[in-house]
Amino acid sequence: MCGIAGLIFTPPGPVKSEWMQSLLQGLEHRGPDDLGWLSLLHGKIQRGRRVPENLVSQAMLIHRRLSILDLSDAGWQPMGTPDGRFWIVFNGEIYNYLELKEELRVLGYRFTSKSDTEVLLAAFAEWGPQAFKRLIGMFAMTILDAKAGKAFLVRDFFGIKPLYYTSWQDGFTFSSEIPPMLQLPGVDRSANPRRVYEYLRAGITDFGDETLFQNIKQVPPGHYIEVSLAEPGCAVATRYWDVELMRTSDLSFDEAASQIRKLFLSNVTLHQRSDVPIGAAVSGGVDSSSIVAVMRFLNPSLEIHAFSYVADDPRISEERWIDLMGHAIKATVHKVRPSPEDIVADLEQL
Repeated sequence: MCGIAGLIFTPPGPVKSEWMQSLLQGLEHRGPDDLGWLSLLHGKIQRGRRVPENLVSQAMLIHRRLSILDLSDAGWQPMGTPDGRFWIVFNGEIYNYLELKEELRVLGYRFTSKSDTEVLLAAFAEWGPQAFKRLIGMFAMTILDAKAGKAFLVRDFFGIKPLYYTSWQDGFTFSSEIPPMLQLPGVDRSANPRRVYEYLRAGITDFGDETLFQNIKQVPPGHYIEVSLAEPGCAVATRYWDVELMRTSDLSFDEAASQIRKLFLSNVTLHQRSDVPIGAAVSGGVDSSSIVAVMRFLNPSLEIHAFSYVADDPRISEERWIDLMGHAIKATVHKVRPSPEDIVADLEQL
């Protein structure tokens, strides 16, 4: 998990250090490993880690990093293409980045890191927005086209990773989370009455592009938003992917079962691409047990750490099934038993 944010100034204007600090600190819990910023003004790029003083900018990109692939500085963001045209801040993981990397190498691209972010940038440079539908993964990103003077805000197929945007005192802003944006001057805090009612009455939290705030929107799943740096208020969402609801198949039951097994094995294989240790949440149910069982099937020597919640009430506790699975796949199981008092004490942090 990483944190991304940005500011667009219309017209270009001074950047107060407290604005950048607010965004960086507000997203620190999403990316504690590193940070970076980028500023664009009249086609020129400035980047750094330390919050600058007396900076004038047209567009700012901000990144907080949780390192998963390529832990070196080669994976540092904001990251740019060699020609300096495209720049990215990225939250998520592209599971098929190695396959895309080989495809792009054939087309003449060269890579200097082991990160999926560099592959993502090259894919956009080659295919533009058509690159998004080629991705397998979970992601929210902003790609800045310094030459054309526009930015692309992109969210994955199912909206796993969040990305919000709104107007503020000096233009347009976006972020992985809403609270950091609320610290900026001119951001409207007005509630969205209908959405608040639906949340309190029925627990509904998925409102398409709407949120609990009247004038704070989110990029819908499977969409990207193209934002002109000159007129960011005219941004319109474009759908790049959708489910084919009318698609049918004439597979037999056995053929369908075989296909599901093949896809499931492939999916778990892709999800284990990492430069840091891998863990799994295990509830004792069929879904999570199937995943860790496949992890062991694919790699008999893999060190698996499983994390499980155990309820005190024996009527709902799944500890028996957790223990059975942990023993069967030879996993190190870490159990947590939070009490009501623990949850109340942690409520603010949660």
